[in-house]
Order: sequence, then structure tokens, then C-alpha cells
Amino acid sequence: MQRQPPAVRFQARHSNELWQFDMSPSDLKQVKQPLWIEPGRGSPTLMLYSVVDDRSGVAPNPYHVLVSEAMLQQTQVATVVPYFTRFIERFPTLADLAAAEEQDVLRLWQGLGYYSRARNLRAAARAVATNYGGELPRERDELLKLPGVGRYTAGAVASIAFDRRAPILDGNVARVLCRIDKIETDPRERLTQELLWRRAEKILPRRRVGAFNTAMMELGATVCIPRSPQCLICPVREHCEAFAAGVQETIPPARKAKETPLLRRVTFCVRRGEQWLIEQRPATGQQQLPARGGGERREDEHSSFPRALGHGGSAAEDQGGEVHDGHGIEQGDSEQ
Repeated sequence: MQRQPPAVRFQARHSNELWQFDMSPSDLKQVKQPLWIEPGRGSPTLMLYSVVDDRSGVAPNPYHVLVSEAMLQQTQVATVVPYFTRFIERFPTLADLAAAEEQDVLRLWQGLGYYSRARNLRAAARAVATNYGGELPRERDELLKLPGVGRYTAGAVASIAFDRRAPILDGNVARVLCRIDKIETDPRERLTQELLWRRAEKILPRRRVGAFNTAMMELGATVCIPRSPQCLICPVREHCEAFAAGVQETIPPARKAKETPLLRRVTFCVRRGEQWLIEQRPATGQQQLPARGGGERREDEHSSFPRALGHGGSAAEDQGGEVHDGHGIEQGDSEQ
């Protein structure tokens, strides 16, 4: 048997943690074909679930992959890890989540924001229990039928949990592909998005697809970063058209800054004895101290509070902060 040449070990630092991956000389030549990068055990994303190991045959828990991907939307890994741990401890299986009350799920999600993700995750669990016998579907097209599961999440679950040949495209992967192919249009534009999805699918390997997709995300998150990319340690530098042209810093083009609106809200702290008045927001279902302003309707059919309070109550103004479920209210707070 011909001896294989030794793999090259690359290292990178992310969030004060050192991680490493191996790449053989033959792999280094395959950027226009399926690219394989082996993430190290310290890889930040892999703190949430384990990639399929062909030698042991151990695959990640599909439910864990679904939860982690839902949490990682618009949220950094370092923030997600403790929430993920608490969530899985409270709802250890898909069936537990499907049977949970919505407010229990939202309470554990509190602090992550984008609460529609939590509602969709619970709705997806209930749909799986009803339509798929409690087992997450393995195919991307079936996963796309679940509430809140889009193209990226379906590809992540199908590839990472079931090793299906399904591409993923998040901001990190899009940045890597744009630089490798020197795509100078905005990856957020529809036509560029479709081009990148096709490219992401074309380069997929025939096996260990989940590991490959995860490695592409890690490459973008830790080496091919938005500003000052670490080209000196990049394993595909020799095949990167943007690096060859010296334009890696300008690809992809910077997002145009949008002015952040400042919303002014009025929050009413109403107490009777040791009880505080709490209302439920119609749009999200979250509970809060009664508040008006900031784009919300002054009155709606779900709350009679403004009419009941009348003009005799005083109000404390803030910049939109919320107190969910009435927690954290002390005796010294403003009251009526």
C-alpha cells in the first residue's frame, strides 16, 4: 500500500481559543473541486454538536443540530452556548419540546432576542410529532416544509445530522466563495445569492458533507474574516482569485450603513400590594410591563390598560427596555 503524504496542520485563534485542522497535500489542490478541511475539536461551532465520525459511526443528534442552528441565526456562538445547554437540559428531546407550553419555551429563550425563532422551533417540533412520527425528516425538501426552516437550516440539518448532500450558505460561506471566485457583486443581492447557492452545491464532496459544510463555515469565521483576513494561514490561498488580485479586503463589498431609529416609549409600572400589572404583547406573545409608543398602537383589542389608567397615572420614560414575566422588579422601582 502506497504511503500517504503527511497532512499539513493549520492553526487559528478564535475567541481566545486555539483550534486546528489538518489538510493533505492532495486536498490543497482541490479548491475548484470538493474542498475538505478537518475542523479541530476546539472549533467554536462544534461546541454545540459533533460532526459525523466515519471511523466511530457516531452521528450528531438531529434535534441538537436543529436547536443550535435556530439559536445561531443572528447570534454569535459564544452567546448561544449557555442558552443551548439550558434549553437541552429543559427539553432533552424533540417530543419534550413539542409538548412544552409556549411561555416555557420563550422564558428559556429570553435574552437571545428574535423570539419568532423560539416559536417556530416549537411549531416545527409539533409538526414533526404530528406528521413524521416524532423523527426529523432526513431530506432537505421535507425539512423545508417545517415551520421556520429555511434553505440554510434545512441544508445544515440534512448535511450535518444525516450526511445528505445539501449545501449551506451563511455569511461566512458566502464570503469564502466570493473571495475564492473573485465575485465582486454584493452577496446579499438575489442574483448573487443564487450564484453562490449553485457554487456551494457544486463543490460538495460525496461523503462527510456535514463536516465539509461545517469546515467552510469555520474557515470563514476564523480565517477568511470580513476585515484583515488571515491569508498567511489560509489553506486555499494559492487558489484564491481575490488574493491573487490583491482585492481580498474589498470582497465582498461593505454593507451600506443604515441609520438606526431611536424609538421613544412610555412604560407604566403599576403595582397593587406585591402584585405588578403585566400585559402580553399581541405581536410576539412576550410579557412585559405595560408600554406604549415606539411604533406600537396606543390601544388594541388585547389590552384595556390605557383606558383603565386614564390620565391620572404617571409614567417613567425609557429607551425601549422590557421586563419579561415581571422578573427583576424591586421595591424601589417606580410604581403607581
